[in-house]
Amino acid sequence: MSGLARTAGVTALGNLAVPVGLFSAIASIGSLALLILVSDARRGSTFAFFIAATAICFFSIRFLQTLASKARTLIEKINKQEGLNLNPQNMLGYPSPAFLVFDKNNRKIAICNTSTEEYLLRDFSYLLSWNYEWTNVNKMQFSGLGNRLPGTTMQAPTFEKTEHQQGFCFVIEVADENNPRLTFPMTEARAKEWHSKFNAIFNV
Repeated sequence: MSGLARTAGVTALGNLAVPVGLFSAIASIGSLALLILVSDARRGSTFAFFIAATAICFFSIRFLQTLASKARTLIEKINKQEGLNLNPQNMLGYPSPAFLVFDKNNRKIAICNTSTEEYLLRDFSYLLSWNYEWTNVNKMQFSGLGNRLPGTTMQAPTFEKTEHQQGFCFVIEVADENNPRLTFPMTEARAKEWHSKFNAIFNV
């Protein structure tokens, strides 16, 4: 398998591991509670579901632990070879195998890929700007009861258009004419957190 295909595959698994692990953990706890508290649930199907959910949760956690271990190992290797002090606490893009990590003291950025164990070093000047973005989506939302329907005692429901923000991502612009924008999908809270981190790291 080529490095690109391997990276894409691990990225997809990494993106699925967190929600799948969380869902399977909840399912495992729920089925265990049923086995303990409800006598009618103590049958083969419930026990099999508990085993399956527990196994999926275990392998999801192990997969994430493996990704984290590989990332830390690669960062340690770079620090040793290049005499840097990259901070493994700030890996932009993790749990994807491709991520960015930063050395504030030496003003270096490392673009890492744990699937291929390759990396590129760039100065802080490589980064031009950063921000978080989102998509505005209009939805119709129930807002209450309106006028009474003619000939009945019922009132017609009313709806209003509301705007919701979704699809948050952290975006950085870099000095690369072939790939000038790097986009990292994440939750709103994480996007705002990374924006604050970049302000602390680069505005010195």
